[in-house]
Amino acid sequence: MADGLSFSTLLYRPVFDRLAVPADLTLTRGTFTLPALDKTTGLSLDLSGLTVETMTPIVELMMADLTTIGVTPDELDGETITLNGRTWAIVSHRFNGVPTGISDGTLHLVLEGEDA
Repeated sequence: MADGLSFSTLLYRPVFDRLAVPADLTLTRGTFTLPALDKTTGLSLDLSGLTVETMTPIVELMMADLTTIGVTPDELDGETITLNGRTWAIVSHRFNGVPTGISDGTLHLVLEGEDA
């Protein structure tokens, strides 16, 4: 692996620039707007080599964006996120790490709410 390889810059940023929608992340200490991939209709998860199709609403955020605003994943559980006119409760999170580390990957937020 070459020095300076950044999955967030080379892989995720172009995808988020084209497909992400603005999301308002509301935490106890304030509201932050960042790009998010709306996967609230469900997601395919790879669990130890087994692909599971889930109908669980999920939102995907870039770890680099959370780092930029000074938010850690542990702050997110129990808070809310609003995107595409819907507000969801954040139930839990799951790292989508890459070979260069968790901080260079994305984060899946598992959601629930009236819209679930």
